[in-house]
Amino acid sequence: MSKVFAWAIPVLLVLGFAFSPVDADENKFVGDPEKNCKLCHKEQVAAWSKWPMAKAWDRLNDKQKKDEKCIGCHVTGYKKPGGFTSFDKTPKLVGIQCESCHGPAGDHMKVPMNDKAKKKSTMATPNEANCKTCHKKEGNPNFKDFKYSEAVKKLADHKPKKK
Repeated sequence: MSKVFAWAIPVLLVLGFAFSPVDADENKFVGDPEKNCKLCHKEQVAAWSKWPMAKAWDRLNDKQKKDEKCIGCHVTGYKKPGGFTSFDKTPKLVGIQCESCHGPAGDHMKVPMNDKAKKKSTMATPNEANCKTCHKKEGNPNFKDFKYSEAVKKLADHKPKKK
């Protein structure tokens, strides 16, 4: 009887992995705005690249780059599914990128270019609460008074132009 079912175990294992729901529909971080986001958002990526947050990782010293209290506010998607794990494993997510404010872009990249409404629905609209996950006094030794309304004004050249 065991010989009759010996084939079943490998087959069930293969089927289990093939149809596993793990990561099946998970929206993933894509990183690398120069390669991905810039395809459609050239002006926004150019404006963002001039901002200090785009180079946030570079402002950390070697010790801080290993400190979990520092890393999260200097990379994209830290401790989120598909987000930054380490410089060696996820270098495309170093720095504060588009997805830090707008959320993972995996689903956004899958939507056809001509479906603008669906494209827009796949990305989050940044808000004050999102900014304050890092721009807060607690746990931030370099905290400077953060005023959301002033920060938004400084980002005016980053916003898409109305057509």
